[in-house]
Amino acid sequence: MINAILIHNRITGFVFCIIEFGALAGMAIAFGLYYVTHARFLEGAIALGIGANALTITGMALYSRIRNEPSVGIFNLFDSAKRAEIHRQYPGLERLTYIIVGATLAPFVLVLICGFEALRPKSGN
Repeated sequence: MINAILIHNRITGFVFCIIEFGALAGMAIAFGLYYVTHARFLEGAIALGIGANALTITGMALYSRIRNEPSVGIFNLFDSAKRAEIHRQYPGLERLTYIIVGATLAPFVLVLICGFEALRPKSGN
């Protein structure tokens, strides 16, 4: 999952991902806090979980941006030659996008998957 997020962020551009998922996180967390403070705990947990997932993607994009990693950028996706190059380089990209969207909207799923993946012992160590 971490690799899928890194690929997604690299292709769409780090700044775009920071803005897109940062806005989603901010709105979801705001709704979550509203619900929790009004004793609507289920709705609050769902919204806070979506916000936590979006913060995971935002944090990864911010980290990559700080490290000056190369990215394609959202506006380059309007160029058909660049899109074809991306599809050759990342043949399962549509599937990765659907997985990221689904995992982001399922409360806390993305956070848990990435957490377990990050803590799992690396092969060859």
